[in-house]
Amino acid sequence: MILDTELEFEKEPGHDKSEVHRLPIVPYAFASKFFGLFKDKDTHEPQLVTDQVMYNTTGAPGADFHTMINDVFLVQTGFLKENEGFNTYGVLCYDLLDRKELTFNISALVNWGFGVARAPDPDDHEDPGNRRVDRLRYGIAANVRWKALDVYGALIWDRIYGLPSALRHEFDRTAMGLTVQADYLVHEQVLLSGRFDQLWAGGLRDDKLDASVLTAQVRYYPWQNIAFFARNSVNLRSFEEGNPLRSYRNQFFVGIDWDF
Repeated sequence: MILDTELEFEKEPGHDKSEVHRLPIVPYAFASKFFGLFKDKDTHEPQLVTDQVMYNTTGAPGADFHTMINDVFLVQTGFLKENEGFNTYGVLCYDLLDRKELTFNISALVNWGFGVARAPDPDDHEDPGNRRVDRLRYGIAANVRWKALDVYGALIWDRIYGLPSALRHEFDRTAMGLTVQADYLVHEQVLLSGRFDQLWAGGLRDDKLDASVLTAQVRYYPWQNIAFFARNSVNLRSFEEGNPLRSYRNQFFVGIDWDF
């Protein structure tokens, strides 16, 4: 229910490239997590540390197959394209509890990406190199619902394979993200939400920083498809002006969501 914020960037005078000043606040469990990667070689577009990747890539062609076993196990597998490569994945969801107003389920994910990103050039980290890298993603997620309360979260690990040997000492190949969110319907027209995100970042050691964010939100629904919201995200780490992941103390938003 807590939507992503937008990027904040500006073009440097006399340069063609745009410099990112603030990265969007997203569920860190499903984010890219790595500093220094690129999407492809031709466009030189960086893979931002907060980009949604792998199983969560949006707008990519693919196929998904799932089946229910004994009404308690949901098995899912599929593949989808990402950048210059493709992903294949498997998910197992187990319904541990389903009693009237109380439900609880837990899921496990394994996701392998073949050539889904470009490593930076060992001699110039501002440009993509010739080597495409693989990414292994695995993790667990859970969801508990009780009456008007909905709590869910995920802990996801990522690891990069195929990195050029010249980058081995400059690039951290492992990263991890945690996202936990709770939504509470205090009234049929009022929803309160809170989310905690923790990122243990990987990537270029000179650039990477960890991040911790706490977000609170209130949403008012005058109609079912329209919501007014106010949201505040707090950087729980020290302020770092030179790093777009932590170049803020608070991000406060007021807006309208309209679904149709």
